[in-house]
Amino acid sequence: MTRRKETAAESLIEAARLAPEEVVGRQSTVGLVADAVGATPAPGGDLRRLAARCGLPA
Repeated sequence: MTRRKETAAESLIEAARLAPEEVVGRQSTVGLVADAVGATPAPGGDLRRLAARCGLPA
């Protein structure tokens, strides 16, 4: 994720669209969302919304 932050964020957003219960409901995936938000200087709206759905500040 360190070299492709935007690709990682897009992949998480797509995964949440396809299987939201697998993203929002799994602590390991929520951790990835937190990492993506933290690694992205200006998270886009979709990533911020996903973080909020996971109970994370964005």
